[in-house]
Amino acid sequence: MKHWSDSPIFRPSFGWYITLTICLLGSAVSGYLAATVRQRDVDRQRTEVANRLATLRVRLEAELNSTLHLTRGLTSFVATHPDAGQEELAALATDIVTVGRHVRNIGLAPDNVLRMVFPATGNEAAIGLNYRQNSQQWPAVERAINLRSTVVAGPMNLVQGGIGLIARTPIFVARNGETNRYWGLASIVIDVPSLFGAAGLVESDGDIDFALRGVDGLGAGGAVITGRPETFADAAITRPLTIPNGEWLLAARPRHGWKAEPYSGLAVALGGNALTLTIAALSWLLLRSYRLTHTLALRDPLTGLANRRLLMERLSQLGYLAERGTVRIHLFFIDLDHFKDINDRYGHGVGDALLVEIAARLEAASRRSDTVARIGGDEFVVAAATDFRDHPTELLGKLRQVMSLPFHFDGHQLPVSCSIGHAVYPDDAERVEELLQLADQRMYYEKKARLERAESSG
Repeated sequence: MKHWSDSPIFRPSFGWYITLTICLLGSAVSGYLAATVRQRDVDRQRTEVANRLATLRVRLEAELNSTLHLTRGLTSFVATHPDAGQEELAALATDIVTVGRHVRNIGLAPDNVLRMVFPATGNEAAIGLNYRQNSQQWPAVERAINLRSTVVAGPMNLVQGGIGLIARTPIFVARNGETNRYWGLASIVIDVPSLFGAAGLVESDGDIDFALRGVDGLGAGGAVITGRPETFADAAITRPLTIPNGEWLLAARPRHGWKAEPYSGLAVALGGNALTLTIAALSWLLLRSYRLTHTLALRDPLTGLANRRLLMERLSQLGYLAERGTVRIHLFFIDLDHFKDINDRYGHGVGDALLVEIAARLEAASRRSDTVARIGGDEFVVAAATDFRDHPTELLGKLRQVMSLPFHFDGHQLPVSCSIGHAVYPDDAERVEELLQLADQRMYYEKKARLERAESSG
């Protein structure tokens, strides 16, 4: 039966396995922590970019909505005063253009024909434009009418020069008993450079690139409005920006990509690996000390066999099996004959060599599951657990055979003999602890009988 002292922890190689495992795990943990530090730098960078993008989004939405809000007064006035004269409408529109710093011009198109443009200067050629007959502009106009709300088109190159957005709002009035009759269209042209400049939208700001896409309010599926198309790649931070009946998509990322500081995590990696080596070295020394301590406590220092303490622990374990009726415990108590004479004649060095040789013979004759112990100067014990059908004669014969072989040293040959006492639990003893004493007594009786036979024959 295996004992806990036979555990791999007591093997010399186990300490090296533990040391190597600690080194590998420590290196992996150090690498993970270093990667975490680097990722933390990238996450902090992403947070900074996201905050700046959020600020830009709020400012751009505010600038656009405040500009579009100016037209609501004009459309509300026309809806309630559909017969107002041109001079009255011109005065109102002029005020809007003056207040709206991004407004280039305002147009009114009753029945989808552009009749009034404010300011008129520079926009005379647009007067009389019939939206229904203009294949480029009619789709946006028709969409606004069907949605009954404002639709933003562009940005686009303007005929009069520059880049602008056109916000078209359908006007519905109630007259002559008709409810929500379509009156016509109000359009406002917004200067894009002025709008973006006020919001702070630029292609690059320091080390961050910005971009905006979504021409005609198509969002991520629309063309790029400003910035480089590459800005939307490489895990860019994106935020949607709502416009009337559409969407734009803002994006931002570091100009040179998401990168941690050059030496980020290096100190963690070096410190972690140094700590790992220290722990591994201490663990190896601790296991080595633990193994040596338990070897001295449970093993005979000369032969390496189990000592009396370990023998009794194993007998106690075997006793549990025997009490359940599954095995018998056979104990062989072996004592060398004339060992003192060998020590006195040839010295303790030869005596120790003989004891080591006897230990090797007993282990060779026993099974791996048996326990071989040295419990005294020249006293050995073999404990074997066997099935009830097994008979100990074979093992006893092996023990007598190996113990009778001569001992060779320095060209000399010494005869070896021994006395063996055999006891069985539970047949011969009520408690397993009594087994050793009983086997010792039987060994003594055998030794005494042999001596008496020798004297009588002599």
